[in-house]
Amino acid sequence: MRALARDIGHRLAGTPIGPAAPDPNEPVVWIDAGDEVIVHGGSVRARIEGGALLLTVELESEQTGRRALTVPFAFAGSTAIAGSVYGDPHLVSRWGHILQDALWSALRGVAGPSASLRLDGRRAVLRIDAAR
Repeated sequence: MRALARDIGHRLAGTPIGPAAPDPNEPVVWIDAGDEVIVHGGSVRARIEGGALLLTVELESEQTGRRALTVPFAFAGSTAIAGSVYGDPHLVSRWGHILQDALWSALRGVAGPSASLRLDGRRAVLRIDAAR
């Protein structure tokens, strides 16, 4: 799980504009509609619990300080509830959907084109081809 967390952290750091690759352990600033949040890519943690992959990332703002947000992705065939973001309510309401999209994009990048996500009621179901 550490390798997965590290790979996702690298992807959250973004694509470099210049010749140097970004350091995933260095925080990056996300800006959206004039709002800013610091994303600590080196803080990414991954674990499997109750049929879901739980990805936790620390975000930081002036209003909240540094706080962890957790995004669950349920595995296909699981009854785990996913599709929500958990953590500080201010960060979740402003940045939760953006973090969820970024983590999904990172998972797709790590798993390749075989990864799929479907919504089943309140569950976001993750399927990754084990042959990869």
